[in-house]
Amino acid sequence: MIKKMGHLIRYKAMRDIGYYLSSNILKASLPFLTLPFLTAYLSPSDYGIWNIYLALLSFLVPVTACGLPMTIGRHYNLVDKAELAKMTFNATVCIFILSFILLAFIIAYGAYSDEFMSVPIWILMVLPFLCFIQNFQYLNKVRGCPR
Repeated sequence: MIKKMGHLIRYKAMRDIGYYLSSNILKASLPFLTLPFLTAYLSPSDYGIWNIYLALLSFLVPVTACGLPMTIGRHYNLVDKAELAKMTFNATVCIFILSFILLAFIIAYGAYSDEFMSVPIWILMVLPFLCFIQNFQYLNKVRGCPR
């Protein structure tokens, strides 16, 4: 019985490692595989705007999160499920409010200028939504592990 349980635990761990490894390989290979298409269809200035947009997104995601997903991950095993659910809800509300404040800043900046670092303002208005979705995904990753 114990031998069989050890085999099942090892099998489940190997399966989980395989899922994690294959998803990370796919996640890393997609930008590399789409690069020829992006460079073929985008002009050099458009490709530069795309990279600026991605850099802004990668900078603003942690800014709008304020470390809340890491806080929930830190308290994952320290609090009960009800308290963890409250913490997750509060973190989601805070991230939503910070994303909304970011949108307000973009709209206010858009009243004075048509572009920021050669990226049109109407494209920048999607950034807060993408930040919220990505932070929500991080929250689900932290909470997705079974106890």
